[in-house]
Amino acid sequence: MKRLATLCGTLATVFAALAAPPAHAIDIQFDYTYDTRGFFTDLVTGTPITERRALLDLAASHYESFSDTLGAINPATGDTWSVTFTHPSLGGRAVTLNNLDIAADTLRIYVGGSPSAPGVLGFAGTGTVSANGSAGFVDAVLTRGQQNALGPIATDYGTWGGYIWFNAANDWYFGSSANGLTHGNPDFLTTATHEIGHILGFGEADSWAAKIVNGYFTGTASIAAHGTPVPVDSFGAHWAEGTYSYRDGLWQETMMDPSTPAGERQLPTVLDYAGFADIGWQVTAVPEPHEWALYLSGLLILVRRARQQAPCARHHSPSTPAKWKKAGKTTTEVGISYDQMHSQIGLFAREALADTIAGPAFPRLLQKVLNRSVTFFAFLSSAKEYNAMPLAYYSRNT
Repeated sequence: MKRLATLCGTLATVFAALAAPPAHAIDIQFDYTYDTRGFFTDLVTGTPITERRALLDLAASHYESFSDTLGAINPATGDTWSVTFTHPSLGGRAVTLNNLDIAADTLRIYVGGSPSAPGVLGFAGTGTVSANGSAGFVDAVLTRGQQNALGPIATDYGTWGGYIWFNAANDWYFGSSANGLTHGNPDFLTTATHEIGHILGFGEADSWAAKIVNGYFTGTASIAAHGTPVPVDSFGAHWAEGTYSYRDGLWQETMMDPSTPAGERQLPTVLDYAGFADIGWQVTAVPEPHEWALYLSGLLILVRRARQQAPCARHHSPSTPAKWKKAGKTTTEVGISYDQMHSQIGLFAREALADTIAGPAFPRLLQKVLNRSVTFFAFLSSAKEYNAMPLAYYSRNT
């Protein structure tokens, strides 16, 4: 009887897998509508800057091993939805789009860039989403049909897409080969791949937040790749600074920690991909390193530690760090987001920020910042760690 029960359980699992819709590779599409300050488009001729756009496509290719069954977002009669996000070029007030059609298994990412405070590389987010209509439609908008994708015990993730801003004040390296990287030039490919990762849920998804316990990420795949629970940064939005893993058999700093030293290329490691698997993506297995690499990687980490006194440029956390989200709030972001803070650089005053307050979920430090008559935010490029918010931002009265 025990064998029969085991066999029945196995068959049930197999039949459930056969009944599930087949997973498809996700298609990441970039939209340049709001590239209004000439980062990806020549403003004089209106022609695309193909070198930079090609690198975005190359960045997206690092997620081509991801598959899932993302439902289409196609509003029918009685269905409505909207998304509001920071202008990707910081070129004006927030962008609100209504009733977009998003194809199945597709993510749409709006991109742009503009000069801003030194030291920041870029930031990304998924905006504020609201939906009304049939239950199936609302589910498609909020989770793309993924089961158990919302709430404190979420295990999966789905999104419509998002937006990315790049800091044009940086002296970027826009090369596909790492051979041309020089000290002092941040690598655009690394930053683009990192920011796409936030839109894919790293530091953003409820299924990410659900696995953080006392400052450590406890996803099964991540523990298997790292050997222990993985430390995260103080915002719970990245791996902790200085977290290492393997890529192509070599030991390197993970791509999804908060910073990248200028002149270096850091693409997804085994641990980075494991984190995405724990969020809910179906990720093709990444090969483990060969044993001969262990010796070389030991030498590499010694060299890297000796030279890491050089300042690092920072990626920003996603639009709403997971630990600032209010449990059970599925259609409205709470707290004040990084993208909203950046949109205020010389543009808006206190009134625009006040709309984002969410009562007790609002961090005390940011409440103090909000009390300033006019607030300006700029990254302190000399800050080495995100140990506390004052290291990352400053404000002053006018």
